[in-house]
Amino acid sequence: MLFSSTILHFFVDGTCGAALSLLALNGLETAEIVSAFFQYNLWAFGTQWVIGLVSDKWSLLSRRLLVLAMLMLTAGSCLNVDWQWLVVALGLSNSIFHVVAGRLVLERYAGYKEPGIFVSSGALGLALGTQGIISLYIMLAGVFVSAFFLYRMMDTDYEVKSYKVGANIGMCSSHQKSTLLIGMSIVALSACVIIRGFSGTVQLAGMPLLLPCIYMLGKALGGICCDKLGYKQMVLFLMLTSFTTLQFVGLVPMLVFVLLCNMAMPLTLKMMHNYLPNQAGLAFGLAAGCLIPGWYFKEYMLSLPLLVMLQFVLLFLGGYIGFTKLGAGVMHDE
Repeated sequence: MLFSSTILHFFVDGTCGAALSLLALNGLETAEIVSAFFQYNLWAFGTQWVIGLVSDKWSLLSRRLLVLAMLMLTAGSCLNVDWQWLVVALGLSNSIFHVVAGRLVLERYAGYKEPGIFVSSGALGLALGTQGIISLYIMLAGVFVSAFFLYRMMDTDYEVKSYKVGANIGMCSSHQKSTLLIGMSIVALSACVIIRGFSGTVQLAGMPLLLPCIYMLGKALGGICCDKLGYKQMVLFLMLTSFTTLQFVGLVPMLVFVLLCNMAMPLTLKMMHNYLPNQAGLAFGLAAGCLIPGWYFKEYMLSLPLLVMLQFVLLFLGGYIGFTKLGAGVMHDE
């Protein structure tokens, strides 16, 4: 399931990127192109928490939602209609797929490695599609093949292996207090994702695939390292290496810094699911929606030292509250 989900993620994002690029080449005005990408991101990322709520409440709809996403993706790629409708179809299909597949990965695997691997492939697929390196129809063919295998696996029973923070809330004086602390933890993790989102706005002229490869490597490597080191040690490692990297200038230190920022992604995603063990779809959708501010307010990029400090503090608080106040072992290796 992990392999099929990751490959399908690559092709879904690649198809959306290729379809949007074709819109840009079909005589749209500059303002319309900007508006198309603006609306696409809103539909693709801003609606995931809503789709997550639906998938959590009616989990038996997952297979139908996957089919719906594939149909909408095909329609948005092939129909010759007004571009506003195509953007809605592409964005919603992307949103539905991410939630359905992301929810399955979060529920099936207890560690940080698998969510990191799943989310890693999207950046490279999007870049290859947007740049026209892989054509739209090849991307669509990949979607159909990988979706077929994932669909067949979705009817199998599996054990939900995520650690349930709520299992040990008895150390708190009241359930209301524990709910408040979990809410504070989720807010801290969400703020961390928002802060980290600004690092994804870095651009490199003449090397369109280098940064997507860095994003991909960082997300996958972050999950693997966190499973090996543990949450607390991983947060400390990211802080120390990030501050050390900022002491140097040049392309290589900048790429290392972007890599380290992306390595934090599996931590926030899986930890958010630990706090919402019965709402994996909502957890995934919230994490995705928090990326929007970084995209739309990228001109207000934070200074890098401040970004590192805020990310460290928020990662620490997001895990610390659950670990010490709720008596849960979410910061240990799983």
